[in-house]
Amino acid sequence: GEITDVVWAPIAAVLMRNLFYGSNVILVLEFAEEILPFTDIVPLASLCWVVDTFFVETEVARALGLGSYRNNLDDKDVIDVRSDKTED
Repeated sequence: GEITDVVWAPIAAVLMRNLFYGSNVILVLEFAEEILPFTDIVPLASLCWVVDTFFVETEVARALGLGSYRNNLDDKDVIDVRSDKTED
């Protein structure tokens, strides 16, 4: 119900922020969607995925911090799974 959204809103917002490359805009939108009554029908994660996947160079992607405009990961955050190095 709407009462549980008070607890779920910050959790969902942080999870969405982590899912979409640390975008603070996504954090605010998800928090607002969860905390405001009758807005749970908005498929924000799906919409963000579509923008991040298919509309990477658009103004919407820039406004949301997605696509080509997303926060880049540091080298320490990347795991190289294609490395030819073997440990002895």
